[in-house]
Parts: sequence; C-alpha cells; structure tokens
Amino acid sequence: MGHRLACLACIGLVACGSRSRQVGADSDVDSDADTDGTDDLCGEEPSFEVGVGAPVPGDVDLLVVVDNSNSMREEQANVTANLSALLWPLIDPPDDDGDGVPDWLPAASVHIGVVSTDMGTAGYSVTTCDNAERGDDGVLQNLPSPGIAGCDATYPKFLTFDPGADPGGIAQDFDCISTLGTGGCGFTQPLAALEKATTVHSQDGAANHPFLRPDALLAAILVSDADDCSVLDPTIFSDDGSLGPLSLRCFENPAMLQPWEEFVPTLLALKPGQPERVSLSAIVGVPHDLVERSNADLLSADVMSTADLDAILADPRMQERIDDSPEGGGARLVPSCDVPGLGVASPPRRIVQAVREVDRAGNLGIVQSICQADWSDTTEAIARAIGRVVGLGCTPVPLDGVAGHLDCALTATLSDGGPCGPGSFEVGRQDGRTVCQYCQALDGSHFATDFRGTELGACADSAQSWTYSPAGCGGSGQVLLSPGTEPAPGVTLRMVCTREAVPEPDDC
Repeated sequence: MGHRLACLACIGLVACGSRSRQVGADSDVDSDADTDGTDDLCGEEPSFEVGVGAPVPGDVDLLVVVDNSNSMREEQANVTANLSALLWPLIDPPDDDGDGVPDWLPAASVHIGVVSTDMGTAGYSVTTCDNAERGDDGVLQNLPSPGIAGCDATYPKFLTFDPGADPGGIAQDFDCISTLGTGGCGFTQPLAALEKATTVHSQDGAANHPFLRPDALLAAILVSDADDCSVLDPTIFSDDGSLGPLSLRCFENPAMLQPWEEFVPTLLALKPGQPERVSLSAIVGVPHDLVERSNADLLSADVMSTADLDAILADPRMQERIDDSPEGGGARLVPSCDVPGLGVASPPRRIVQAVREVDRAGNLGIVQSICQADWSDTTEAIARAIGRVVGLGCTPVPLDGVAGHLDCALTATLSDGGPCGPGSFEVGRQDGRTVCQYCQALDGSHFATDFRGTELGACADSAQSWTYSPAGCGGSGQVLLSPGTEPAPGVTLRMVCTREAVPEPDDC
C-alpha cells in the first residue's frame, strides 16, 4: 500500500445503534443516535472518536514453490536468473506514478522460504521419484545448489531480510536455495506442497516453524511448466496400465486428484477474515501474450482482475487435449507454450483456477508466463500486488468485532465534489465535497445495513474493502485498505464505531 495511507492519521471513530446481520432480514436500526468526537475512550458514551496512526511497514512471508522435475531443465536457469528480482520492489519500492513518494511502503521484514513440488508417490516406485514415500513433503529447502557459485555451505531453514541487511547478499542467498535442480518427481504437486508447508509443517515445533507470522502478509508463488497434479487417490501412481501412460495420468484420471477448489479455503484460512492478506501468484505455462501488462496495467488498482484470469482460462491454447503430432506422439498434452531455449509447458488450468479464486476473495491473484526470458514485468506485477497491502494504519487500542467484522464505518470526505473511488459509495455532501463510505469486508453480503442504518447494497459485489487486523501493531490492531482504495492527498478520513467495538481501556 502506498505512502498516501499516511492520511489515515486523520481517522476518528464514532457510532452507536444495532446492525442488520443478514441480507433482507428485518432489523431495528438506530440511525439517530448521538455521536461524540472525544478522544476519551472511558465511560458509557455510545460513541467515540479514536485516531488511527500513520501507516507502518508490514511484514511479508514470501513462500516460493519451485518445480524441480526433469521437465524444468531448460527453465531452471531462467528461474535462477529472474526470481530474486522479486525481492527488490518489496525492499525498495519504485515511484512509478511520479508523485515523489514510493508507490508503497517497503516491507519491514521479509521471510523467504522455498519448497519443491515433489510430494512423493505414496510408496509406489516411479521413475524420477527417488523419495517414493513423501518426496520433499512441503518442507522448506535450505541446501545450497551445487550449480551456483559462491553459496554458503549451509543456510537456515528460511532467509530473513530486515532493514539494514545487504540486499545483494540476500538475493545471492535466495538464488542458492531456490535453484533446486531437476531431479524431483515428475508428478508435480505444487498446491499440495503449498498446503502442507503452510499448515502441518508450520505448526509450533514443526519443520517450517516459525516461518509464518500471524500478522504478516503471506505471498505464495508457484513456479512450474506443468499443471498441478496433487493426488487424492495414490493408486494413480501404480503400474495399472488401464490408467494410461504416466505422462498423462493426471489428465486422464481427474477424479483421482484432490479438487483444486479444496486448497483455496485452506490457504485463506491462514488469515481468517482477511483474504487480502493472502497473495497467490503463479509463473506457469500461460502464453506470454495473455499476461502482458502495459504500464497503465501495472499502475492500476488491480494489476490482474478476475475477468483477466477468466479470459486466460477461455483461451484455446489453455484447453487440454492430447498431442498426436509427431513431436507429441500421443504421450503428452498439446503445449500451451513452446519457446526455443525456454522449454515446453502444458496448460496449467488447475493452478490458474486456484489463483482466480484467491483473487476473487481478496484481489491478490496474479498469473504470469514462464515462457519468456525477461521477467521484469512479471516480477513487477507480483511485487506491486504484494507491496500495496504491506503498509497499515495502527489503532491506539484493540477493537472488537464478530467474525472479523466491526461495528464501524470508515468514511472519506473528498477534496472536491467528484465521484467516490473503488470500494466505496456516496453517503452525502459536505460543503460541496463528496462524502464516501468505504465498504468493509462482509458489507452487503452478510450485513445489509451498518449500525447506523446505512444501506450496504453497493458493497455486495465489491472486491475491494477495508478490514481490521487485531494481530498488527503489537496487538493494538491495524486498519487495512485493499489495493486501489488508498485515499488521495487532501482526503479527510473518519471512522465511526459503537461502544461494543471500542472496549474500555484498562487505565480508565
């Protein structure tokens, strides 16, 4: 999120009344309750104003899932040459809009972890799958690559970049641990690896603990030239010839795969009620022309929309069909992209669908193409989506809500009479200036009105909203705006909340 979020220093909290919990449900709403602009949070007043401080840099947990199968032989060098470029915009944000300040706040701290797509073959003997039982099992990989010069002998289970660290050094270390080679299992299971890495292995005392932090933004990136083949029925690995050739097992037996839809809720549940704290990106076998981003696209509020991802899935080149050409010989799918020197990739439909659902939930899904030599646009697009939600505004005291929803309304008085921006709707005028109310997560879907009786129907289909993170700012809480909803300079912001949402401080 950009430097402009410093405007959050003007926010206040005011409110009272009851709220409608269900769309269309009858509810009594007191919209004429008294308001109080005091900063004193003690007493029985029905409403309060509480300032929200300027944004502070947030933390990012960056997890990269790298395909280490033999099919990645040509792409592996390209991955090594380009992947560490993701770190620079998070550490040193650009000023592409030319307003004199960075486009977002630099991350306060970045955890950098790498896992492979090798999840084994449940004990079945399969060529290229050396560890047949569990493969690398979603455990963070920290052994240096023998193919990269200058690597240390050992590395911690994950890298950490803090302010003052050497960016060049961390990029070199990232190259060393992310170059996994091509000796992994040909059954690539990136979604299963991502799930195992962030759930089972991230519990207290487990292999990947304490990589994930409760108040950090989770940014996961899948890198592969194949589609996801996360297995539900392990007999898909057997020598049963009726299941088809090994190279087409996943395509010909979709019922034996874990539905891709099941991975998305698990991933989003890592940040309950805060889908914009989860970013899922994929650098996969999508034709390059489908994901090219113009400068305007890269500067837009939504670098890649759900509609963009729908269009990718609808493209004829992204449809799966057996390749009966002399090159394919009926043993592979028709490539979605085939670039000399960069290898052959197959349509990554399951992966793109998973990214689309994460984007639908929190506006943080990005797909880019592995079929290109220059990843500068790729890394900028992913970093821009991540960076815009790193900076948050701190509340002086913790706030209380139900299922991540607060009895609060965030309003913005614009500097002129112009229209309200994304994720907000007009609620009135003040001295010729437009007053807009920001949509809060769940507004218009679970809640038909706010506590003051304001109709929230305009928010029902909004992909952009504000949320509250109780874990941020050392436990005092943080206000977060979705990418693209940041207030422009000159905007006056105010938040209104009920007594129930603003617990009385201990020192009253």
